[in-house]
Amino acid sequence: MLLSMSPSSAASLNAASRLLIEKFGSKTVLNVPTDLARYERDSSKQFSGTPSCVVCPSTISELSELLAVCSAHRLAVVPSGGRTGYSGGATATQGEVLLSLERLNKIISLSVSEASAHVQAGVTLEKLQDAANAQGLLYPVDFTSRGSAHIGGTIATNAGGMRVIRYGSTREWVRGLTVVLASGKILTFPGRLVKDNTGYDLCGLFVGSEGTLGVIVEAVLGLAPAPGPSELFIAGVRSFQQIPAILKSITDLFTVSLVEYFERPGLELVQKHRGLRDPFGEPFPLYLLVEVECPSGIREESLEPLLERLIGEGAIAEAVIAESSEQRKSFMGLRELIGDVANSFYTPHKNDISVPVADLGAFIERLNQMVAQEFPTDRIITFGHVGDGNVHVNLLKPDQEESKEFFGRCVVFDERLFALVQSFSGSISAEHGVGLLKKAYLGVSRSRTEIELMRGLKKTFDPNGILNPGKIFDLI
Repeated sequence: MLLSMSPSSAASLNAASRLLIEKFGSKTVLNVPTDLARYERDSSKQFSGTPSCVVCPSTISELSELLAVCSAHRLAVVPSGGRTGYSGGATATQGEVLLSLERLNKIISLSVSEASAHVQAGVTLEKLQDAANAQGLLYPVDFTSRGSAHIGGTIATNAGGMRVIRYGSTREWVRGLTVVLASGKILTFPGRLVKDNTGYDLCGLFVGSEGTLGVIVEAVLGLAPAPGPSELFIAGVRSFQQIPAILKSITDLFTVSLVEYFERPGLELVQKHRGLRDPFGEPFPLYLLVEVECPSGIREESLEPLLERLIGEGAIAEAVIAESSEQRKSFMGLRELIGDVANSFYTPHKNDISVPVADLGAFIERLNQMVAQEFPTDRIITFGHVGDGNVHVNLLKPDQEESKEFFGRCVVFDERLFALVQSFSGSISAEHGVGLLKKAYLGVSRSRTEIELMRGLKKTFDPNGILNPGKIFDLI
């Protein structure tokens, strides 16, 4: 039996923290309530739990020893990165030991000749991006929480972000990993070879595994050449049905690095709480934010005529090209800040789903119809990544409603949403992971055979089931 999954009393959890403090010391093991409070939830407002203790190892060998002790004593462990996830994947809802990687935060090396970086799991996404930029390179995975998200967490959830259309998700940039298994054994995939076809891709199994197979402690990541000059523009659009034609016209002429969309309610949310200006003189139901690689002179020759043509054809209503770094920042903020505002000023129920890119417009229209018919008093904010079919769906809690009642109602909303996703052969999780939020609906996107195979892998890598138990699926 896992001690922290079914504790007989608070005394049993205290015994777990005392055991680990005795082994690793009070500087590594935190069990003071004020310290534990920092780790009660990730960015989700739906799940919380107090860990029996928080362990912050400073070396891989210390982490290895910790997992060996936890395995021997059947102590459940929840790995934790920057705690920016929205699926409850880093929450210790059953009083588990919480393992924080925050002290493993060094960039070990960065090679210009190999276009790669060797980093510890606790390095933030922004720190890696800045280090790559200083060498004329780019780590292209990018999203709003870059300043606090840890590289280990982005790998464990196969994070995507805003530039997937150009560069792909995290998986495409993972060359090698060092992972500590539940037993404490250290498994290293060096990642320096360009070609290696010697059996199964075990390294790839840990990408997107949400800390259930092993704890990612180091990574070798590929880097891209620094991008050339680009132009950013925002367009007002009257219908999702126009989007396929707009995208084709743009991609026929340009290399596109970013195509984001948001609806009018999202823009109004950011206007209200962040004071950003509407770039247009009239409101539109839908907005596209597009970045294209655009060498000097091409703007006047190709981009401006293209936008004028799309306006003339009625595909877009109006467009504005950013004229300065400040205006560029403002345009990006209209999209980037929507999720932050929703989380800071409201209680949202968040979902991220994906559908085939060609079906995105039809899906959004069906989603809006469903909300209008079945949830007419609820406020919904959607935005996302047009280029990869990823939609972020935020249902906002009414001010007068209790959180417990609201999240209870969200179960019905999820059932309707995921049934719609299934009708489009989509995925219930595009980039946030499954965690606790979506595990009951895993069967929408995965067959019974696939789920049983995943359970088999879990038992092989973690036979005692101590790593992030209850996340993604239950073992029984």
